[in-house]
Amino acid sequence: MMMLMSVAILIFAAVLYLNNHLDSKKQNEHTDLPQDESSLMSGVKQSYLSSNNPVLEEGDFYVGKKEADLKIFVYEDYTDVFSAELNKSLAQAKDDFGDNILFIYRPFNIKHDNTAINAAIALSCAADQNKGEIWREQYFSELINNNLTIDNFDVWVDELKLNKDDFQVCLTNQSKQERIEKLMSQAASYSVYGAPTLFVDEEMIVGARPYQTFTDSNGDEIEGLKQVIERQLK
Repeated sequence: MMMLMSVAILIFAAVLYLNNHLDSKKQNEHTDLPQDESSLMSGVKQSYLSSNNPVLEEGDFYVGKKEADLKIFVYEDYTDVFSAELNKSLAQAKDDFGDNILFIYRPFNIKHDNTAINAAIALSCAADQNKGEIWREQYFSELINNNLTIDNFDVWVDELKLNKDDFQVCLTNQSKQERIEKLMSQAASYSVYGAPTLFVDEEMIVGARPYQTFTDSNGDEIEGLKQVIERQLK
């Protein structure tokens, strides 16, 4: 079992490195906008009103309290540096708004390969042992710094004091994989065509939105994630 896990992690890390290297040369060109441009919110650049919003489901990986004032659904790809970049804004929002926000994290598979699926399964397995939040933070930290190696998972299992046997069994659990794949395929029903994509209440935000308001390359002022959250909480 340990040998199989090591081989799987080796393949995962090799593919992840290649994908990360290639992605770093592109400016988020894989992230598509919603098909209906008329849904663009007036006066709020690059935000869209969604007619079909995700809802919290049993088995979702979330951080925060269910009774929070605002729910933020995050579709993210665990092989994608832009999802890792967005996490900086999400972490700051968590620090600033605390229990006012419930974050629900869902996997998305940009390249339709097994790498993103395997990473999502590992995160879900860590979450089963109440270590999902820490695992996710460490994962994105290593991804954005291009430091993911074949040893990462083994090290994290030890550092977080996870039950190794349970974790290994979880990695090959068929129902776990089916649940992850269902969430990924279900994303299209919410007009999610790329990652990262956020739903802040009924507002959909495409791409790695910076935390503070900024001016884009066209000279347009774009609301930062902080300002979006403040507006939604009013």
